[in-house]
Amino acid sequence: MNILETTRQIIQKHKLEEKLTFNPFRLDRSGETSDLYKKKEWFEKSGNLERELFEKWGARIPQFWCGFDLVGCPENWFVAIDEFLTELEKDSPEFEIHTIKIKWGGARIYLGNESADAQKCVDLLEGSMQDFNLIY
Repeated sequence: MNILETTRQIIQKHKLEEKLTFNPFRLDRSGETSDLYKKKEWFEKSGNLERELFEKWGARIPQFWCGFDLVGCPENWFVAIDEFLTELEKDSPEFEIHTIKIKWGGARIYLGNESADAQKCVDLLEGSMQDFNLIY
């Protein structure tokens, strides 16, 4: 199976096109403390998931690039990115991670030394990983 087919499977498997029901970056106007705790847990969990990605893939980040900036995004995005990078390693063994971040409510994936097919996969992932609830 090639990387394009695998990426499509990753998108379906992790339901990347499903949207959040709340914006983790905005406070509820009601002032509910339960909402604050829910968001605190959300950010702690996503921070831990980002740390795990960095520990696993940090050697692929060249000097002066920022690597990952995904705190606040849904858990399934972290898992999908990890699976994609594992497949990318098979397709483009010399790839580099420049930046993978949230910007304007969606994932932005900047890589180096990837194949043309891998770049098409990045476009597919970015198109699937969009959520207006992530705009802050």
